[in-house]
Amino acid sequence: MKNTIIVIMVVVAATAGAFFIAPMLKPSNNAFAPDSPSPQVSKRLKGIFKGMGEGFSK
Repeated sequence: MKNTIIVIMVVVAATAGAFFIAPMLKPSNNAFAPDSPSPQVSKRLKGIFKGMGEGFSK
């Protein structure tokens, strides 16, 4: 009986630990993000987004 309670406590502690630690382990893509947005956008990129807008509006 005592061993069962210890096993249950260990499982609860591991589950709670995983629940609270998991969000901290999630990777973020901030390593390559610029410090500030670029004021320039290439003409090619503007054309891509313009074409996407036209395609979705129809």
